[in-house]
Amino acid sequence: MNVLIIGSGRMGIRHALGVSSVPEISKILLLDISEHSLTIAKAQLSNNKSFNKFDFKIFDENLFLSNFEYCIIAATAEDRISQCQIAYNAGCKFLLIEKPLGQSIEKIKNLILFCNKKNIQAFVNLNMRIYPDSIKLREDLQNKPQFLGMKKITMNTGAVGIGANGIHYLDFLFFLTNANQAKIIAAKVDKIKIPSARGSNFEDFGGWCMISFFKDEKEIANAFISINPESSVFGGWDIVGSHGRVTINESNGKRFDFLRKSDSKMPSQRYNADYDAPVETNFDSPFLGDLTFKWLSELIKGKAILPLIDESLLSHELLFEWLSNNEIHQDNFPIT
Repeated sequence: MNVLIIGSGRMGIRHALGVSSVPEISKILLLDISEHSLTIAKAQLSNNKSFNKFDFKIFDENLFLSNFEYCIIAATAEDRISQCQIAYNAGCKFLLIEKPLGQSIEKIKNLILFCNKKNIQAFVNLNMRIYPDSIKLREDLQNKPQFLGMKKITMNTGAVGIGANGIHYLDFLFFLTNANQAKIIAAKVDKIKIPSARGSNFEDFGGWCMISFFKDEKEIANAFISINPESSVFGGWDIVGSHGRVTINESNGKRFDFLRKSDSKMPSQRYNADYDAPVETNFDSPFLGDLTFKWLSELIKGKAILPLIDESLLSHELLFEWLSNNEIHQDNFPIT
């Protein structure tokens, strides 16, 4: 089996490392418009034990590609349909597309129509939902008696970008709460912009957003996300249930649980009564390549562990509704 990777930058290299460990894969082609990016990728992958699987090519319109089953799109987000067309022409029926799926909600809807028309199974790399510790957290929030009922969730972090990481957080909230609807109550986009490492054509934003989440029209959670464009701080989740609290520090990968004894008869207003000592566990963010390995290995077996692009539409709609609270950009945003 052969894999095409469009985009040989930092994300493309990480994906390539994961794919190279899948035993069923015999060829991996990294495709880019930049000779410089391909040279760096080749150097960084040269010590990989599966380096003989790799090939590196500059893209031009006359390049003929065939016999590829899978494609990972790790290039910038401004023209996803053209990138998917390259994959389709090469024979790919399964795609993994980096988030965000596009720079406007209209482009994303057109991308979904394109993939459906071409009979392509396209997944979006919203990979927080496949972290082992994320899955454990979701199970605890859904099943532990201390978290039955309404949940209040806050996320307070630094200049990680609404486009780059806010989409991860929005999808993660749908995943944790098992919601199928959401509504933005209030939102703001800060005037200060966040520069992009991918060049001056791109930028990102900070701000805050208050959201209500619903399951079949019943409100089940409120969430507040704050992204400070002037801060270097990374990560901080706080989840408050009826008789329990989970605090997560993404910076050091630690989770702390504060739980009232399950047999307590104390009312809610007797705050902090009958609580056990806090429990500390790990909350790890796996290496991207390992997650790519897991996605592709499971897909080869016939199991999809990441959402299809149309399944991520709710999260992307929230993303662009939040971004529209912007004094300069309204419909199309220079995110990637």
